[in-house]
Amino acid sequence: MRAGQLRHQIQLQNGTSVQDSLGQSMPTFTTYATVWAKVEPLRGAEVERGKQIFAECDYKVTIRYRDGVKVTDRVVFGSQTFEIGSMVNWAMRNIMLELYCKEVN
Repeated sequence: MRAGQLRHQIQLQNGTSVQDSLGQSMPTFTTYATVWAKVEPLRGAEVERGKQIFAECDYKVTIRYRDGVKVTDRVVFGSQTFEIGSMVNWAMRNIMLELYCKEVN
């Protein structure tokens, strides 16, 4: 992949849970890397849940290979937050990762 295609700066975050003052578990996210990426929308749809309509959009985020990225992590791109649904390490050559994500509302 050419460097000029990686024009979006994103943050990779991993989640942990912390207990609040009432002893309830609350998820928190910590940024562990800021990297350059190519962010592409794949498809959008309107979905009905509980008699309400929500907009959903799927994205493909391509980054240079980075060890330690997991599907439980999330991607932050500007004001958008994406959950990673799956990822592909093409030909297992450790050159690039394609993260298939869904936007979190």
